[in-house]
Amino acid sequence: AGGGVSGMASAVSAYAAVPVGFDRRLSHSEARALPRARRSLPRCGSKTASAAVGASNGEKKEPDEILADFLRDTAGEHFDEIPAGSLDDALATWDHPDATDAGALARIISCASGLDEDEDAREVQGARGGARGGSSPSASARGRAAGMFNVALSALDLRGGAHDAARDLVLVRMPEAGVKPDVVSYSLAIAACVHAGGDADDLIAAARRAAGADRRSNAKKPKRAKKKKKGKGGDVDDAEGKNVRTLWEDEHLAVVSKPAGMLTHPNEASGGATRTLVEDLLDAFGDEGLSAINGADARGIVHRLDKPTSGAMLIAKTD
Repeated sequence: AGGGVSGMASAVSAYAAVPVGFDRRLSHSEARALPRARRSLPRCGSKTASAAVGASNGEKKEPDEILADFLRDTAGEHFDEIPAGSLDDALATWDHPDATDAGALARIISCASGLDEDEDAREVQGARGGARGGSSPSASARGRAAGMFNVALSALDLRGGAHDAARDLVLVRMPEAGVKPDVVSYSLAIAACVHAGGDADDLIAAARRAAGADRRSNAKKPKRAKKKKKGKGGDVDDAEGKNVRTLWEDEHLAVVSKPAGMLTHPNEASGGATRTLVEDLLDAFGDEGLSAINGADARGIVHRLDKPTSGAMLIAKTD
């Protein structure tokens, strides 16, 4: 969830010229002052990948931790002693040709995530005359790879000037690997382009297609939830029927106050029976007044607060 907030918020803030969070991009002089490593990466092997994934000892790790372990084992001292959550900083200052090569980054991620092992297994099974083990990588390998791709995209944005590699990763390399870019992937690539002074129209268009944003504009607004009546069944849901307050807004962004007891956006569990923040946003800003880059049921949503939680929420009015 934190990645989603950072990625999409940084993308919309690039258009609105509103700083969101702390900008960790380094100047070229700062980057050059950090230690570097110039080592050619070895070819991926199943033994190396398995060790990185941690399958041998059953250790459960996050995708960035797995990728950090793989790079530490294969790319040298530059990736030693990486603080938690800062692998993108380390990748952004890595002085190696692979650091800005989309194809090389995709190969590294394929190996570290186990995608290459999945492909090898399917090829072996096919060579033995059996049915190939599915037309796409396993869900677990795809999930690991998706997280790693987003780390790499964040690093390309932090580095600056590597927007072409970021575009290539999202539009070409991820689909080739069988990994679907998510809103964070698109947002980080868009941010890399905008921060570099480049054009991101193709990425925005791809993100809208992936989210079904253009189909959304012809859809009806979600049904209003009927207000519950107090009776033997229980108490009234206090949040229903309440309008959210707009605390601040400009052309691209808004900050609204979400009351406790209200879902941020519809989900399968709610079944449309509970009014959500999205419905109130539609009342306040209109169907065309909210970004649809995060999907039809999450118009304008950049991050989420749990139903029992009240608080301020950042809303994206434009893509």
